[in-house]
Amino acid sequence: MKNINLKQFIPHLIIIGIFLAITVVYFSPYLEGKTLNQMDNNHAKGMAQELNQYHEQTGEYSMWTNSMFGGMPAYLIKSGANKNIFVVMNRLLRFNLPYESMAIVFISLICFYLLLLVLNVDPWLSMIGAFAFTFSSYNFIIIQVGHVCKAYALAYSPLVLAGILLTYRQKYIWGGLLTTVALGLDFSASHPQITYYIFFIIGLFVLIQFIYAIIEKSFQNFLKSSAVLLVAIILSILPTTTNLWTTYEWGKYSIRGPSELKQQAPVDNQDADMEAAPAPSSKVSSGLDKDYALGWSYGKAETFTLLIPYFAGRHEVDNLEDTAVIRKIQESKIFKTWTEEIPQDTQNAANFSYQLVSYWGAMPFTGGPVYFGAIICFLFILGLFIVKGKIKWWLLSITVLSIMLAWGKNLLWFTDLFFDYFPMYNKFRAVSTTLVIAELSMPLLGFLALKTIYNKELEKNILLKKFNIAFGITLGLVLILAFVPDIFISLITPSDLNFFESLKNHHYPNEFIPKLTESIHDERLSIIRSSAFTSFTFIFLSGALIWLFIKEKIKSVILISGFALLVVIDLWIVDKRYLNEKDFVATSSLQESTFPTDKAQEYIAKDKDPDFRVFNIAANTFNDGISPYYYKSIGGYHGAKLRRYQDVIDHYLMPARQNLIYLLQHDSTGRMLPIYFKQSALLNMLNTKYIVINPQANPITNNQTLGNAWFVKETKFVNNADEELQNLNNLNPAQTAIIDKRFKELIPSSGFTKDSNSVIRLTSYKPDHLTYSTETASQQLAVFSEIYYEKGWNAYVDGKLNPHFRANYLLRAMMIPTGKHTIDFKFEPKSYSVGQQISSISSILIFILICGAIFWEYKKSKSPVTEKKK
Repeated sequence: MKNINLKQFIPHLIIIGIFLAITVVYFSPYLEGKTLNQMDNNHAKGMAQELNQYHEQTGEYSMWTNSMFGGMPAYLIKSGANKNIFVVMNRLLRFNLPYESMAIVFISLICFYLLLLVLNVDPWLSMIGAFAFTFSSYNFIIIQVGHVCKAYALAYSPLVLAGILLTYRQKYIWGGLLTTVALGLDFSASHPQITYYIFFIIGLFVLIQFIYAIIEKSFQNFLKSSAVLLVAIILSILPTTTNLWTTYEWGKYSIRGPSELKQQAPVDNQDADMEAAPAPSSKVSSGLDKDYALGWSYGKAETFTLLIPYFAGRHEVDNLEDTAVIRKIQESKIFKTWTEEIPQDTQNAANFSYQLVSYWGAMPFTGGPVYFGAIICFLFILGLFIVKGKIKWWLLSITVLSIMLAWGKNLLWFTDLFFDYFPMYNKFRAVSTTLVIAELSMPLLGFLALKTIYNKELEKNILLKKFNIAFGITLGLVLILAFVPDIFISLITPSDLNFFESLKNHHYPNEFIPKLTESIHDERLSIIRSSAFTSFTFIFLSGALIWLFIKEKIKSVILISGFALLVVIDLWIVDKRYLNEKDFVATSSLQESTFPTDKAQEYIAKDKDPDFRVFNIAANTFNDGISPYYYKSIGGYHGAKLRRYQDVIDHYLMPARQNLIYLLQHDSTGRMLPIYFKQSALLNMLNTKYIVINPQANPITNNQTLGNAWFVKETKFVNNADEELQNLNNLNPAQTAIIDKRFKELIPSSGFTKDSNSVIRLTSYKPDHLTYSTETASQQLAVFSEIYYEKGWNAYVDGKLNPHFRANYLLRAMMIPTGKHTIDFKFEPKSYSVGQQISSISSILIFILICGAIFWEYKKSKSPVTEKKK
């Protein structure tokens, strides 16, 4: 150890310093006391507010929250006490940088850098490769909106590959440990979809290794490496058992699992985000509805955004009130055509001119293009010609798979194979996300190509010949896309045709439509050409650098410096369009701007009842993460809400919202509201006490709500979920409970008689522990306005475990014995408690293994044999 040359670490330390510097420069508003305003992160804060307040007040972590969708497990929203070693590692690796942005970018840079070092790429080339991967536009788009878990899972993915590559090079100890740690960090990022795609990468890697092991007759080494990989995967999973187990357990009951219904409700989808509520369908699936899962399918032609960022639109994000933006709009062909034909319609001309050039791809909408960089696409094509060996075929295969899966419904026969037959594939939506695989593989192959050139691994004549072919193909493709994009993508889309029809319906002149169509076509063509020529320029300059280096006209320092500059500028320009200074706000004002105090909230806060719900129809109720910050909402914002709750939204709550809005618009006197509330069985049984119609006005009070719990007169048994849901239609929940026949044995065969003098009241409220007192003259059936979830909720009568069951499709119910009693509902999921024990023990084991490996390496370096070799 004493013979280690510390100077060899200097380049790495300098590069890490550069990574830190460029990260700080990009996010420089943090230095001014500002913070990033991220929509999804704000929603997450809103959803976790009850949990945070409870922890601040008691020092305890609640396992359940009632803040949205009637109630959900807390571990789906915010982790509590954690015994996972990888969570601790993640905190250390962030170096106290802002968690939701800078730390992600810094970690991503380090991980891809290490991956290229493992592949023996020069450190300075590896630095450029890290820039290329990290500054891919998708990474910054998801950071901007606050998809923090997804961003961390992506950031750690190169480190997973680094560990696997070491393992299959027979570096069993360090390869196995690195794979364990990297996969554990990825699992702990809590974004199963990204981790699932990483296993696609691993699976194809192992398959190609298997094929080559047969060809090269090295099957023994393959088996050893594969065994180490299997152990590493198991070890990476064990500390994350709590998260994986609880998520998997909930998933079977959530919208990610199968529906119990044979018929789904045909209601409109109000998705406002890629993680929002699903659109019901007539199809029955073991996972998500297929139409919903494939809603964000990348267009085949849209895939050229990997090379030309604005091939499907500029994805406008500017402020329409900005003077420079207004000037740019007024200079557009669409605006000029519109105002020339209809001079008085300048406002519509400006709005639609802005929208019509924003996005014309195949998806409903998107936050920005997936752009890997023109230079990276060129290097990838070059790599197909000059990189040798199995790694090329692995990277090519996962790239092709990534793109084909991203096409989703646009390549349905291929998607169906995975959706119907690959385990868990149908649990995930937004199939365009599979492009993250290509985001990793394309720069990796590209910089292996640059390594081949840099290390002069091919003869000059052969290299020049292959370079010329790749250079010509890439530039030729860009020119074709610039001049005749119509052969790949339609510049007038079906949504445009619908827009034209709406203009006709609003009595715009018929002769206006053809002129508008032509101006839209020309404006979009102009955007594509401008973007294509920019890509052409970057490809040409980077190609010129390579050609000059091959011809030995420039030194390696010029090649590296030039490439670093070109790659960063190419990607930086696009990234800054979607994450820039405008996305930051003063830290002191973020809380106030995100969660402002309003009159409705102040009014509701005066109610000291600890447990009631609010129906906020002033918001997009069922895609609303802000309302849960203030009160317990019957709406919310989550991509894995309870399947049964989604059924109730589709069949009853969404129509109830629409009917209430209609009533308020047409009944100025409010005389019909008492009748509306009296007939609102779902709102009443969900204890919906207040209706917010305007944040700046007092809410409407619902006096018909049934409270926290009540006794019913009778039961109605049904045969299945369809009957259970259907019978809610004419239900009087104050008198009758709808019960599935599977729970019939829990209700006395002799029946029961409702005692009007019986009392049940909530006496103590904690999110995961509710206490009621009861006093009855005879045995009674109580219904509780709380969500039924069998995998965790236990009911106790005077401290003794007592069975409870589901009523009215969603709620809990149980038989209450005669006399005075204390009823406790406690959320005690075994998956959590047992998972925590496994996490704790396995975390200690992994810590011991890491320390043991370090000690073994130290002893090895001190052995006489090692010293002799030195």
